[in-house]
Amino acid sequence: MKENLGKVMTVQGPVEPKMLGHTLPHEHTLNWLNHYEMPDSDPEKRQYFEQPVTLDNLHYILNENFYGVRDNLLNYDDALFVEELRRFQKAGGGTVVDLTCDDNTKFYAEGKPTDEHWERIKALAEQSGIYIVGAVGHFPPNGKTDFSKQTVDDLARQYIDIIRNGYGKTGIKPGIIGEIGTSDVITDDEWKCLRAAAIAAKETGLPVNVHVNVYQWRHDFKILKVFEEEGMDLNKFAFSHREACLIQDNWSESDAFGHLQALMDKGAYISFDGVGNMSYEKMTYGAWCNASDKQRAQAVYKLIVRGYQDRILLSHDSAERHRFSTCGGYCYNHIIGRFREICNLVGVENDEFDAIIKDNPQRLLTIE
Repeated sequence: MKENLGKVMTVQGPVEPKMLGHTLPHEHTLNWLNHYEMPDSDPEKRQYFEQPVTLDNLHYILNENFYGVRDNLLNYDDALFVEELRRFQKAGGGTVVDLTCDDNTKFYAEGKPTDEHWERIKALAEQSGIYIVGAVGHFPPNGKTDFSKQTVDDLARQYIDIIRNGYGKTGIKPGIIGEIGTSDVITDDEWKCLRAAAIAAKETGLPVNVHVNVYQWRHDFKILKVFEEEGMDLNKFAFSHREACLIQDNWSESDAFGHLQALMDKGAYISFDGVGNMSYEKMTYGAWCNASDKQRAQAVYKLIVRGYQDRILLSHDSAERHRFSTCGGYCYNHIIGRFREICNLVGVENDEFDAIIKDNPQRLLTIE
């Protein structure tokens, strides 16, 4: 039986969708990303790994290696997030969707129950005046969970239990399933989590967000097929990181927009959730240049003209410390501030922009 139909579940409890206001549908607050650690091979630069994030090493983080400073990846500074969320609230923000799965928390990494994590997330929401929507699911690429003894049905029942009863003994309930992580080559464990998410979503009416790696557009329709097979309503499905289609090697504009439109024609939302991040990134599996904000804005305009305004989501995917304003970054305010202006410059009207950052996430998050 589906509960709280027509409402959005936040860590503060169920609310009417119209209460969410300007909503960021893919962000992170307290999180533990030690699986991304990548100390520099250069002995001189390797010294940064054990240092806190400071002005002395910010140039290295921004220009060479996000993952070469451990402190940039281990974020459990409650005061920092209260301040960042308050700034978002003062700028007109209403809601942040925190897509941090249990297995990307400090407590999970330490082999402890994650109850305290979610209690602290609720405290962030209450202290900042912002609604926070919590998530449930797994991010298998981080390698922190052993799925060998768990079936698809085991995982689905686990997700459904948390959705209905809350995280541990906290009574705090998630409002979205995800972000379910996938790798360059999707593993059996990842397919297992995807299918479990589809079953749980159909059973509970919650939406799903799936992380697809930057260059792996080939997986998109294979992933959607799993959710179709389980009978999930694809209008409750969101793909992360799809501005990556704008920077695919050997793709024309027609290729990129043809792919995005085909996903949206299936009912899925496509999320440009790296807004503000225009950097060159290097990971163990490859390197890429992110799309620019002008490219994102132009894509938003072109999709609106083509009739897809109601399938677009915008967010920052802020997770590492250097992205937050207290460390010199843009954090949660960039979209409703400077990015709105960039969109206006390329032809997006304010009412169109507001519909994308208010109506679309509200519709996605409403339990059906």
